[in-house]
Amino acid sequence: MPSARRRLADENGILPTLPRHGFRLIHAEAMTVAEPAQRFRVARMVMRLNGAGLSTLILTAPGCRVIELSAEGERDLPAHVRQLSAGCRHDYATARLEGDGTDAYRIAPADLLAALAAAGARAG
Repeated sequence: MPSARRRLADENGILPTLPRHGFRLIHAEAMTVAEPAQRFRVARMVMRLNGAGLSTLILTAPGCRVIELSAEGERDLPAHVRQLSAGCRHDYATARLEGDGTDAYRIAPADLLAALAAAGARAG
């Protein structure tokens, strides 16, 4: 089930742009346990909102590029994800979200594009 707390305000505007940068959108909450594991095992880049769902990073191969989307008020979480990424030998980047968790988060399109470019995603 998707998180009601951790969601993007403009998902309908942002999510359709991601496949142009090489992303495949998945909804792991609607899959069997094995399906997301198979997808993450071959992923070259993963972008996720911070939270427990980032534990799936242990399924990705070394060298996977990780973009964590996190809000300013969640300062402790990025440190843990950075440590997990380092232990898994991932390339880690973060993109800051606006919001305090009481409503949907927002990210400026320019900030999202900058995070994608910094992580090496190429528009196609």
